[in-house]
Amino acid sequence: MKTNIHRSSSLLSPIDIVNTAFTKYFNTSLSNDFILYTTPNFKNIPEWFTSIKNKNIIVLKDSMWVSNDLLYSRVDIKIDNNLYRVNLIRTSVSKRTNVWFIDSITKINLTKDFTVINHAVCVLTTCEDDINGNIHFYNNDDSVSMNINISGLKPGKHAIHIHECGDLTDKCNSACAHFNPTNQLHGGKKDSERHTGDLGNITADKYGNVNKTITDNMISLDMKNINCIIGRSVVIHEDEDDNRSGKFLDSHTTGHAGKRIACGVIGISR
Repeated sequence: MKTNIHRSSSLLSPIDIVNTAFTKYFNTSLSNDFILYTTPNFKNIPEWFTSIKNKNIIVLKDSMWVSNDLLYSRVDIKIDNNLYRVNLIRTSVSKRTNVWFIDSITKINLTKDFTVINHAVCVLTTCEDDINGNIHFYNNDDSVSMNINISGLKPGKHAIHIHECGDLTDKCNSACAHFNPTNQLHGGKKDSERHTGDLGNITADKYGNVNKTITDNMISLDMKNINCIIGRSVVIHEDEDDNRSGKFLDSHTTGHAGKRIACGVIGISR
């Protein structure tokens, strides 16, 4: 959907674009200097957005970052006593163009507890061989869902754990031990006694890929919760976790899972 089309040789900031775009919806003056579209993710203008015309707009803050030749911007604005977040995307960052896309406009609930993170992500940045991938974490109030996408693994089962530190200065070694804030024995994901970070195993197919969603009701994205995993790390191991059922010396501590072959820090997603 095309919101408005104007041409210019100058490059506008995201704040300028948001102000101009909002001005159009509020039926006031409009400067003629940008091209603004919406992405497929942004299918319809929300009703609450179109119903707040002729209000005073205050830009609170903006941030910009580049990824895969796309320029992303997030602008937080205040309209009366309501807060809104606008996500913008601009293509071909190497060119001086004012073609921007609105990806989303979200109303921020002021009564929300901002210590609870709805979406976190871990990008596997420290890996052996050709392993790469990411894990997205989604808050479900009483559980956390994990969307796991990894390639380059040896076919078969591999242990996956949350480790206590997000320190990868010594590669995966400095991620320290399993995340275990309640000082429990190691166990399987479904065991009554386990480390918080014990997430069992993932299985790579014959091509070395894992595309799986799992849910766990012990880890948390609430930063007030003792089991919060934000800022900690995910570690993928070379071997299978025996879930404390083995007869090895380290079965009760690490599940005899073997070498750490990939890891990444869990951070807050945009």
